[in-house]
Amino acid sequence: MLRLNNQSWSALSLALKASITFFVLILFYQAYWFYNEWDGSHPVDNTLEHNAIPLLHPHGGNECLPPLNSSLIDEADSILKRCQQFAPYPISGVRIATVTAHFGTPEEHYQRALETHLLHSMIHDTHLEVMCHPVVDSLWNKPAFILSLPLDEMMKPAEERLEWLFWVDRDTLILDQCRPISNFLPPHVSSERQDTERRKETDDETHLLVTND
Repeated sequence: MLRLNNQSWSALSLALKASITFFVLILFYQAYWFYNEWDGSHPVDNTLEHNAIPLLHPHGGNECLPPLNSSLIDEADSILKRCQQFAPYPISGVRIATVTAHFGTPEEHYQRALETHLLHSMIHDTHLEVMCHPVVDSLWNKPAFILSLPLDEMMKPAEERLEWLFWVDRDTLILDQCRPISNFLPPHVSSERQDTERRKETDDETHLLVTND
């Protein structure tokens, strides 16, 4: 048992005051640090994760994607408003995905080209499928990637599956952000045709569009 005399109380009081002073200093330091961290004068990190843009689907990582930030969304909104005002196109209900491959060492000029496709997808609400890492050796990555997408789509309900895949090389860019991909599709054939008409070879629907590059 410890007996506390007057001297003990004096020492205890001094230690208590020192502890309180130290604790108050710690509180002031924490408050100062917190204020500086959240001060509006500091730069704000607007970087977005790729899943913040739900129609963007990178495959094999996301290192090939251009920098994603909130200014990209603002730019897409601004372009959409200008398109609606000066170059309106009819809204199409066709489910389309732009498909491309950007693997290898990331290069700025390719990322900037990909950014134009990303903006176009955001403006027109279409999917963007990007292969960021090769899946096979040599030159077979393009067909392997393209063939894998219909297999993925077959796992979905029919009403959710993509109807068209639009392949673009990585050295392409969008110049006319207002024109939707659906504008290049063949005229829609009426669904009211009879089954007998559907079976006519001369009346087959278009399944592939190719352009010489």
